[in-house]
Amino acid sequence: MTYSAAPMDSIAHRRALLDSVKCWSAKSAANYYQHHSDDQSLLRSYLVSRFMSHLDRMDYLQLRSLRRTFLYTDLQNCVNPIYLKRRAELLPQIKSDVEVHCKTELDSVESCRMLCKILLTGYIGNSIEGAMKGLMGGFLPDGKEDIEKLYFGHCAANIVVNVLKDSINNHVKVLVRQINVSRKGYINHLAGYSAATGGYQVGRFGYVVKRYPVDCPIDDLVSFQQMQGLINWFGLGLNSTSLIYNGVGVDLLSGQSLLSSQQINKNGDMRKLGPVVNNIAKATAHNMEMSIYQTVDEVFNNISKKIKESQIGFQNMVFAKY
Repeated sequence: MTYSAAPMDSIAHRRALLDSVKCWSAKSAANYYQHHSDDQSLLRSYLVSRFMSHLDRMDYLQLRSLRRTFLYTDLQNCVNPIYLKRRAELLPQIKSDVEVHCKTELDSVESCRMLCKILLTGYIGNSIEGAMKGLMGGFLPDGKEDIEKLYFGHCAANIVVNVLKDSINNHVKVLVRQINVSRKGYINHLAGYSAATGGYQVGRFGYVVKRYPVDCPIDDLVSFQQMQGLINWFGLGLNSTSLIYNGVGVDLLSGQSLLSSQQINKNGDMRKLGPVVNNIAKATAHNMEMSIYQTVDEVFNNISKKIKESQIGFQNMVFAKY
């Protein structure tokens, strides 16, 4: 719409202007009113009558839109009282809604934590399998300290931190991106226009992925070490290759025993050896799983904390935009 740069002070001009303004939208009227101070006294009562005579019938979003339209003019003062009243009436619901959204975010962190653990099952199984092969592949040393040192070494060597880190990082990136997209959509819906990226998003942050020690079933390992020289292993048909098969780690995680009842009851030596071997395998599977889960939990606990901290800025933005 094109306006005269210097409106004529005449009856004809007034009539032409009032005839013209009847066809204008609120945005066009506000734009003209803002930039033509000489005509404001003429237009004020007409614009109030046309656009603001039924404020009591407008809902909050309509009032907010009208207030924004006339935000840079004195006419916003006609809208402000009822707008602020409606906003105050809605504030408890606004707070409740954003709290629900924030809780959903934290719930999504927990869902991502669980998914990450589930998808690590194969990795954990391979780690268990590698550690058990090392343990069963040779004779255990004398003395608890040396046994523990060997056990910790086999477990640590088979929990590859870089592989674990890559898996966790992929989950975290997707999670944070989804939360930020959801927050932006929430803000845009409230604001009624596209909000720029700002302090309401989860910002960059770092975290450490580290390997935690694996608890050692030392009593069973000592018992196993004491049997090594007393039992004819080849006569029993046992060696690391036959005992630790591909996929044994995942089987142990699912609750299966390394040696079956039929194998254990084969003879007297097996009845002594079998339960000890099963205890070591069961404990190693559980303890390695718990060690890796501790790594995952430590990361996601930090992420949950960071997201919770960032929710303050998000909530403030919601209150500012509503």
